[in-house]
Amino acid sequence: MTATAPTLPDLLTPEETARLLRLSTKSLANDRCNGRGLAYVKLRGRIRYRRADVMQFIESATVRHGDGEAA
Repeated sequence: MTATAPTLPDLLTPEETARLLRLSTKSLANDRCNGRGLAYVKLRGRIRYRRADVMQFIESATVRHGDGEAA
């Protein structure tokens, strides 16, 4: 019986995340410092964002016709 390795999350750098969201890396850093914005992972001092968290963040900010503003 072979053990299967767990699936690792797809991690993005701040630069990749900023590009996806069309924000500056400075905006992401400010959000981290102020305790708002995206959840992030800190590995050995390096900041990474889970792609699933970025997609969820986009989805939660989506305003649909008739819904008013996002929560």
